Amino acid sequence: MKELTSTLFFLIFLLVQNASAQMKQANEAFEHHHYDVAIELYNKAIRKDLDNAEAVSNLAQCYWRTDRSNLAEYWFNRAVYMDEQPEVKLWYSQLLISNEKYETAIQWLGKYMLAETDASKIQLAQQLSDYCEALMAGVPEDESCIIQPLILNSNELDFSPYILGSNLLFVTNRAGVNARPGELDPWTSAPFTDVFVAPLINDFPSDRAERFDEIPQGQLHEGPLCFNEDGTELFITTSGVNDKKRWFDASNNTRLCIKHYLKTDSTWVLQDLPFVDPMFNYAHPALSPDAKTLVFSSDGFGSIGGMDLFSVERDSEGKWGIPTPLPEGINSPGREVFPSFKQNGELYFSSDLLVGFGGLDLFRTALNDGLWSLPQNIGAPLNSPKDDFSIVFFEDGKHGFLSSNRNANRSDDVLSFRFEKGIFIEGQVVDCSTGLPIPGARIEIQVDNEAQRTAYSKGLGEFKLMIPEAKSLNVKAIAEGFDANEVCSSSQDFEIELMKEGDVLQVKLGLSRNDAGLNQQRYLAGTVKEMPYESPLSACNIELINLITNEAVAMQSNAYGAFLLPVEANVPYGIIAASTDASSELIEFMLEEETQEYVLDIEIWPSGKTSLARNELHPEMRLVEGQIVELYHIYFDRNSTELIKAAKEDLEVLYTLLQKYPDMTGEIMAHADARSSHEYNLQLSQKRADAAVAWLVARGVDPSRLSAMGYGETMPKIRCENEEDCTEEMHARNRRVEFRVIDLVKEIDAVSRENKKQFSPN
Repeated sequence: MKELTSTLFFLIFLLVQNASAQMKQANEAFEHHHYDVAIELYNKAIRKDLDNAEAVSNLAQCYWRTDRSNLAEYWFNRAVYMDEQPEVKLWYSQLLISNEKYETAIQWLGKYMLAETDASKIQLAQQLSDYCEALMAGVPEDESCIIQPLILNSNELDFSPYILGSNLLFVTNRAGVNARPGELDPWTSAPFTDVFVAPLINDFPSDRAERFDEIPQGQLHEGPLCFNEDGTELFITTSGVNDKKRWFDASNNTRLCIKHYLKTDSTWVLQDLPFVDPMFNYAHPALSPDAKTLVFSSDGFGSIGGMDLFSVERDSEGKWGIPTPLPEGINSPGREVFPSFKQNGELYFSSDLLVGFGGLDLFRTALNDGLWSLPQNIGAPLNSPKDDFSIVFFEDGKHGFLSSNRNANRSDDVLSFRFEKGIFIEGQVVDCSTGLPIPGARIEIQVDNEAQRTAYSKGLGEFKLMIPEAKSLNVKAIAEGFDANEVCSSSQDFEIELMKEGDVLQVKLGLSRNDAGLNQQRYLAGTVKEMPYESPLSACNIELINLITNEAVAMQSNAYGAFLLPVEANVPYGIIAASTDASSELIEFMLEEETQEYVLDIEIWPSGKTSLARNELHPEMRLVEGQIVELYHIYFDRNSTELIKAAKEDLEVLYTLLQKYPDMTGEIMAHADARSSHEYNLQLSQKRADAAVAWLVARGVDPSRLSAMGYGETMPKIRCENEEDCTEEMHARNRRVEFRVIDLVKEIDAVSRENKKQFSPN
């Protein structure tokens, strides 16, 4: 017995040591911004310890920092109940604002303010909460501002535009960068960045972009940058490399630094910046129009957040002073980054915590009599719920470029903007044969046979842009897989000489699908039924969501409850239907290449149904936070995800308990036996958890109260030394489902459409 006890103790010791080492590796990767590595390690740690608050919180941040907002939201939703740090509630609120879930963000900002003790942070959170209230009423936009994506954008990162003479410079990690062989940026798992250049023609860049070899560029990060007025002085953000050797700080990180060059006889000569410390990050230089002040972003001494803005002056002899942080109110506990100067001396920058629309927003301030003015959010449409940063202006101050990741099908893009007054053109592009909208169509507008403007149709085929007053114009639609059609007018001419500023021209354009398009196009067809009597539900709001880009298309069912929506092959979608009184579950589907049409009936069940079952679970049982309730009858046949009849009896009781505790949230935990590969078991158990959640949601349970998680074979109920030693009954016992109580006090808005959109079984 003593030997057995010693052996067990030793095995437990090894398991603890292994888990501790794994967390240490995960935390090191997290601290070094190796987020993809950290994500894998934290997921493994969590599967071994469901209550590992540090792993859950850091995993949420990893997904957040890599722009995977859906996964970040899921893990933050767990972290806020497990991690007592007030900042976690604030980060969750910021993410919710960026995801346009203002109502839920207000709730969590309130909880953050109760947990926070710093008065200035509480005040900032209250301002954010007040702004969310305003955003719920709608975001006013300056309709005189026209924004367009540039043709030169790639599917990689394209950001930080800079106007240099007749060229547009920007930072990118697209193909063609000068990469270090075999090495990738651990943050993005993609190549490091370089500065590229494209010639400007009528203030618009061509689609010809190439590496800008007229400045020094290495094999790690280069950019953003800035020049003095005559282009003979360069400040550029680089990775910490000097004499071809990388700098490392005490934590073995290579920090960002700013390098200063002067041009002498066509040669760039490196100058000393005495204030740059390799132990901290120095990035995003911005030189004032008079070339006397340099503003940059840093996490060095004096910063109050992750990255703050600093300014440093140089005297008449060119000697630099000591950098000082810009005042609190401009700098926040969040990130202040990407400063740039306008010709009139105004300073523009981005912040993810000052009051805004979510993510990074653009702000402006100015130095008057030695004091910086309070920052102003520059509003929509220059700002959006996503990240908007690094804005530059032409000399007139009315047009320029900015960076944003608002276009869901891409990463960061460079967008052009222009403030102008004129005539609005509003319209829609449709399929001639079906009358269905065509999203993503390119709209080309030729004004007075010369200037051309471009726009793209949105989810319902709609588009809107402004042109200056003119005599005539031509509006033309182009879309991949479609051809021009004279019958339904893919191109139209208009005489607009009599139209005045503010007038609106309504346009409808049609295209016909070509043979290639017919082969590629798929449709989702179906009906919406009101349960339990299966009556067709007309005028029901239907939302189709691309689960990769999060783009949504909305429509209503017809008088017979029917709907028809165009979809793409091999793309995961989610669809949800909502009537006045209730919503359906979110249903996921994906069409194969060979499938032309997918037929789907959507059921909407009334809330409040209660059905009691007699089994080992009892509807009057008392639940406490952290409790794991085993659902005895929810087993699955091997390799199956179909709920058997006995399983539904336990789900009925769980449904009753969810009704009894209307504020309760919990996790459906599904498991598999050990007779397949780890990857297969994880996928299979996840689908089993999804099936149980989907059943409960179909009964009217608010999906935001439930999460689904598959744990594969990692948490067996019955352990076998060898797989063959388990009987079939033992294997079946391991293919179980459990319910873990997460929280009993969270307030739930059971009819909130916002919460319905959060649910994603996979």
